[in-house]
Amino acid sequence: MPRAATRIPKLRLHKPSGRAVVTLSETDHYCGAFGTAEAQLKYAALLKEWLVGGRRPLQRVPIADEPTVADVVGLYIEARRRCCTPETIERAYKPAMKWLCDEAGAVKISRLHKVHLIRVQEHMAAGGASRGYCNKVSSAVRRFAKWAAKNDYIPIGIVHQLDVVGNVERGLARETDPVRPADPRLVEAVLPYVPAQVGAIVRLLELTGARVDEICRMRPCDLDMSDDPWAYRVADHKNAWRGQSRTIYLGPRCQEILAPWLAGRRTDAFLFSPAEAERARLDRRRRARRTPDSCGNSPGTNRRDEPKRRPGQRYTPGSVRVAIQRALARAFPHVIDGIPERERTAAQRTVLEEWRAAHHFTPGQLRHTFATNVRDAHGLERTAACLGHKRLETSTIYAERAEGTAREVMRLVG
Repeated sequence: MPRAATRIPKLRLHKPSGRAVVTLSETDHYCGAFGTAEAQLKYAALLKEWLVGGRRPLQRVPIADEPTVADVVGLYIEARRRCCTPETIERAYKPAMKWLCDEAGAVKISRLHKVHLIRVQEHMAAGGASRGYCNKVSSAVRRFAKWAAKNDYIPIGIVHQLDVVGNVERGLARETDPVRPADPRLVEAVLPYVPAQVGAIVRLLELTGARVDEICRMRPCDLDMSDDPWAYRVADHKNAWRGQSRTIYLGPRCQEILAPWLAGRRTDAFLFSPAEAERARLDRRRRARRTPDSCGNSPGTNRRDEPKRRPGQRYTPGSVRVAIQRALARAFPHVIDGIPERERTAAQRTVLEEWRAAHHFTPGQLRHTFATNVRDAHGLERTAACLGHKRLETSTIYAERAEGTAREVMRLVG
């Protein structure tokens, strides 16, 4: 039932800062320390002005207890929760804002300056962060400043100052190698060591070129199986906020992989569930148990009533990546693995890191593998259509040029 137009906004407690806040025309107004007479008086004055003005937005009134950068960052994170997934908040927004708060968290928001962003960039570069990551954090800080100016926390001049700083230039921070397609030998090697759900995700990533999160979110209700190939219409994807749709087509090999996971499943349940994988693991352990059930712990009795962590209902890109990393460690063991970590020398740690780097891939690389294979066989335009790109230039990031083709041409004409 919609709220009545005559509803009077109430004064609330803003927990991160301990201040009283009231929302008028979708704009937060702070009234001082919560529970004080001063806060009540400011609230009454703001409410009266808002009602007399016909419930139109108010010009923000300067307050004596000006918030700090950390206070406004807390409000910014809460505002982003309304339109971003929890994974995006944890992966993109919180790490970037932590860099800003470490440098300028105690500074009054009106005193935010370009010097603070320059120092953030310098500290990140000195700490070994890549230039690409430094620039991502810089962009996130500028977006935060624009949001703060939009909500009248800072003057627009501060936004212009941060824009002047720009991104970290080449040579001032660590450079990273471009993402390459995954080695097929490594992909095949991990399959026996990952849960069946992760194995199916890896195979689908190879065959569709989809993003990892798109496969993890797959449900029966998202699949149109009335025609061949099947159509998977992704409900929540990377470019949904732009108003773009995303459809992934699933051929016979994909259908064969999906068939066991579709049988007997609710239409709104995720196909690949860590909770199901954990139940299957415990069931295998129970079947392999040699101790009679009448002795020792009977199955299911040695479980915590309230564990700190429970298996989720669907995999995430992070959980798939961790499962693959653990499987690679089992598929390609090194003699140093038998030495306790505390007893390893610096040279042994270096050798082990190099070994792991040589036997490593991430699930995101499978998208690059698919793009390169499709480009070699069908061209760049069809590659862009399969990857869901609007511009061909974007697909060139994922699809590498075939060096073998260049060698063959030069063998004939060079």
